[in-house]
Amino acid sequence: MNKILKINITLFIVFALLLALYVYFVVSTVAKAADVKELSREIASKNAQLSEIEFEYMRNFQQLSKDDAKKFGLVSINEKTYLKTKVHLGLGN
Repeated sequence: MNKILKINITLFIVFALLLALYVYFVVSTVAKAADVKELSREIASKNAQLSEIEFEYMRNFQQLSKDDAKKFGLVSINEKTYLKTKVHLGLGN
């Protein structure tokens, strides 16, 4: 009888531990899903802000006159120089 009681207690402890781990992982998964949803909202908001800034930049760029450009110290480039390097950034070469 004593041996059966020890086995039952051991099985109960193992079952309780497994149940606790199951609950922990379910709660953890739900919390991570909520975090992902919040991050997705934040990313969408930041993308919208970026689009507004890009639109404003393009509008201002189109309105820039040559006189304004000179005021900002911008100069016209007549001769273009291109650099050739042997560095391949993630092109699979």
